[in-house]
Amino acid sequence: MSALDHALAAAVLGWHVIPCGVDKTPLTKRGLTDASADPDRIRAWWEKHPEALPGIVAGPSGLAIADLDVKGDKDGVATLERLGHPLPATWTQDTPSGGVHAFFAVPDGVEPPNGSADLFEKGSGIDRRTGNSYAVLYTAPPTSLDALASAPDWLVSGEPRQAAPRTRASVEAFRSRLVGGKPSKSVKKAARRFRSSGMSHGDLLEAVAELVKLGQAGEPGVAAVLDAARDTYGRGWSADYLGHFDKALAGSVRRFGLPLPSFKLSKVEKRAIKERNRPRRVVPVTLAACHEAFRGWLGIDYDLQALNAVLAAAVIDRMDGDPAWLLVISGSGNAKTETVQPLAGAGAHVVSAIASEGALLSATSKGERTASATGGLLREIGDRGILVAKDVTSMLSMSRDARAQVFAALREVYDGHWVRNVGTDGGRSLEWRGRITVIGAVTTAWDRTHADTIAAFGDRFVVVRMDSTTGRIAAGRKAIGNTGSEEAMRAELAATVAGVLEGADLSADGPGDEDAARILAAADLVTLARTAVDLDYRGNVIDSHAPEMPTRFAKQLAQIYRGGVAVGLSAEDALALAIRVARDSMPPLRLEILEDVAAHPWTPLRDVVKRVQKPRSTVDRQLQALHLLGLLTVDEEVATVGLALRETTTWRYTLAEGIDVGAIAKPTTEKE
Repeated sequence: MSALDHALAAAVLGWHVIPCGVDKTPLTKRGLTDASADPDRIRAWWEKHPEALPGIVAGPSGLAIADLDVKGDKDGVATLERLGHPLPATWTQDTPSGGVHAFFAVPDGVEPPNGSADLFEKGSGIDRRTGNSYAVLYTAPPTSLDALASAPDWLVSGEPRQAAPRTRASVEAFRSRLVGGKPSKSVKKAARRFRSSGMSHGDLLEAVAELVKLGQAGEPGVAAVLDAARDTYGRGWSADYLGHFDKALAGSVRRFGLPLPSFKLSKVEKRAIKERNRPRRVVPVTLAACHEAFRGWLGIDYDLQALNAVLAAAVIDRMDGDPAWLLVISGSGNAKTETVQPLAGAGAHVVSAIASEGALLSATSKGERTASATGGLLREIGDRGILVAKDVTSMLSMSRDARAQVFAALREVYDGHWVRNVGTDGGRSLEWRGRITVIGAVTTAWDRTHADTIAAFGDRFVVVRMDSTTGRIAAGRKAIGNTGSEEAMRAELAATVAGVLEGADLSADGPGDEDAARILAAADLVTLARTAVDLDYRGNVIDSHAPEMPTRFAKQLAQIYRGGVAVGLSAEDALALAIRVARDSMPPLRLEILEDVAAHPWTPLRDVVKRVQKPRSTVDRQLQALHLLGLLTVDEEVATVGLALRETTTWRYTLAEGIDVGAIAKPTTEKE
């Protein structure tokens, strides 16, 4: 990740960033007062200072940073160990000089002093970065504030942890350090030594000293017992006797010193930290920033239109109308999962695969259910939400019957109502109603199964394909560079996707008349071309199914267009995205052959084979399929060849009347 990536990731955490030069000096006009968590402002700084290092200003970020130097005669880590100060486990970063920055969250209500060098003693090697001081961020920040421990007392107060010198210890300071809560058994036992009569001055000194030692050791409830003991001792006597108690307490405090500062969080502090770490409201992110984040992690050749399609399908879940179910298809390892999985940041339910009907609605009998049973994915999601299946390929590898059952169930779910009749518990009907969006990632195994199963029973998915034949070395190099940073990458991508959907314009309009006509023409062509055909046992084409009507598919493309506009695309780019999805939803070999024939009217089989570079029998079957579906017209040409005057028949293909391949002409890539 670049320094800008680190800065933007820090801003997602609410940390206030300032650009710094190589000498760590702030580069803005007003210095630290300019620090900001606004991503647009941060990007503007880095456009002006591309080599800048991100500085994190501690105070407005809610941080206390321990800068532990390890150079020369200074060793901050060794100093802490010598003084007996613990360093709670928290997120840290190594510094170029060999030291460590330990980042802590400042508890609510605590106002630490400004930063200072050589904390505790001269040459300690411990610098405190709090208030208006800052630290340079050299690595990617943590993915969550949960990685930060609460700031220890020695860092936010500067007081040594060991007992204070006796000559300086006061009763007020002693009481301020006492641990609250109910008295422990030891404290209760010590409290029983106090009496309102028959208690000598020596007994008083011993009893008070015992309570002070218990308080100094960190036993809870000492403060309340001291007050009750004072009342008990002074009952029935003059105020002079209360003065005896107070003098005994002050003397014992000077003798035994102050309690150690407690690093144990109270319930109030725990609640405050929990509230601070509660998931924050998602900050809207522009589509351009989302593109920048994805290409920053996945490479300059990453297919942004595929990402746009995923975002468009996802945002439609928050809008009205039927959903647009989407599959991202590509070869293995081409960032399909990293494209769909970040939807988890927007609340999507991410699963590897859907193994059976029962995974959607479970029919397990009451007597066999475990305490953690959910009832299936549809019960978990409810009547509305996004289901991400990041390994649809595994679903395709199931047996033909099991696969058919799952996809039959999904067709019912798409239509908004599914009743699963089961035989458990004497026979039951499991019913679900709702509107969910399914987005998945799958290899090109989908195309084989689509021809075999999906197309024959009615398709519910639109498709976007990511090309895995180009940019292979660059993608591999980027993947190696991301090694070890995968968790940070996924957190940042999830945050940016959530931000884009949060900032989407849910009132976006669909396509106008002209764009709608283009989308309808594309839907008409694609649905006709992806209709299934029947093959005999040798694989020869024998008949075709009745063609799929363009109604559902046209609505899905219109929703992709609408979703694209909602997330920030122009109308032109939204149309290009819808046409891209239309093209990708057609079986790729049929599309290639159809466009080849359109460019070469009345072409013979042998010429098509040469141009598309596929086996002759494969191309022949697809030409026959396109002919049966009414997309191509065929003409037989009989010629007499050779001295033997042998007759040969050549089939020549051209587009059928009324078929316009221009409706799905490859759109111009959007400007980046």
